[in-house]
Amino acid sequence: MASCCENNCAIEKLHERQRGTLKAVLVINAVMFVVIVGGAVYGKSTALLSDSLDNLGDALTYGLSLYAVSKEAATKAKVALFKALLALIVEIERSLFWLGLSRQGGSGMNTKSYRDWLKGLDELTSHQQQRVLSRLNKMVSGDTVAARLEQAAPQGCPQCQSHRLARWGRQAGLQRYRCRDCGKCCNALTGTPLARLRHKDCWLTYSQAMIEGLTVRNAAYRCGIDKTTSFRWRHRFLTDVVELKATGLTGIVEADETYFPLSFKGSRHLPRPAHHRGHDIHQRGTGEDQVPVLVLRDRHGATTDFKLTLACQREEAPILSQVIRPDSILCTDGGASLKGAARQAGIAHRALNLSAGVRVLAGVYHIQNVNAYDSRLKNWMRQFHGVATKYLENYLGWRRGLEQWGELATPQTWMLAAVGQINC
Repeated sequence: MASCCENNCAIEKLHERQRGTLKAVLVINAVMFVVIVGGAVYGKSTALLSDSLDNLGDALTYGLSLYAVSKEAATKAKVALFKALLALIVEIERSLFWLGLSRQGGSGMNTKSYRDWLKGLDELTSHQQQRVLSRLNKMVSGDTVAARLEQAAPQGCPQCQSHRLARWGRQAGLQRYRCRDCGKCCNALTGTPLARLRHKDCWLTYSQAMIEGLTVRNAAYRCGIDKTTSFRWRHRFLTDVVELKATGLTGIVEADETYFPLSFKGSRHLPRPAHHRGHDIHQRGTGEDQVPVLVLRDRHGATTDFKLTLACQREEAPILSQVIRPDSILCTDGGASLKGAARQAGIAHRALNLSAGVRVLAGVYHIQNVNAYDSRLKNWMRQFHGVATKYLENYLGWRRGLEQWGELATPQTWMLAAVGQINC
């Protein structure tokens, strides 16, 4: 009898501990359910609302377990079966919830509310109508950007180059993928200069501002963003565009060196005393205050340029060998550096004697095309009131893109070039 009493007491103590544990986890899950539902309602998040079903199911399961903890085995078996059915119902309900949400494209507005909203449009002022129209245009623009970017879905994992990618929900309006080998996630922007940038609904508008050559402040005003964001976007959009240089120039290739002022615009630490009132460069041609740029252009309009540290044969010869085909003819103004570079690269060379007034040889050899391009480039640069030397290559690529695409330069073209989907 004593042994039986001791066993019953031990079982009862075990049941008490189990009840205490179950009550604690029941309270935790119930509180989490209320908090998550409140957050979902406040933030209008369907994802949080779906996650709250897990906490609700767990709370109900722990409640049933608390009821059956001291019951007989038959009752526990029935409760266990009921809990399994409850878990299955919760999972099916959540799946149906997401399926219906995906088909509707979101929770949306019910028919009555939608009709009331439409009737209210007539009562808006002109300014309010413009704001509504602007907001709708941004939403449509954001959807257009996402749809266009997702046409080139990632073919492999950026981390391990595996091709075993699976769809893994959506994030920031883009389809997300998860690698089955390394477990890393990616989307259409992963590994591109535009990765992690926000306000996709403004990207097409900003691309149009790039085509028009607007300043940082004007582009920021048009898109409704801060000027620092506009500056960051400008150079992110140009990161891949800079690399779109013509190679394999053929036929008659014109070459010329043009110069830009050395500028530390935006730098906090200068290697020289600051020029508080600006500084005019009085020395013509080469000099410490000039940055040389070698521009090459053939008669088909293919153009490439290179920022040099010094306009000399040692730097120019490898460039000529890289971008000009051996059977081409190089035409220059007769400068010593380009003449020596052409000889070192093994390229036929025709030099003009500009000091003697000879600007055309045999009626076909001249550098008027490249000189005209240099003139357009410098006139276009003036609107920026000086370009920092560390960003000079970005502006050279910007102008090259405008020249290359011409009338075909559209916001979509610029955006796709910025993410590397246009290679030439």
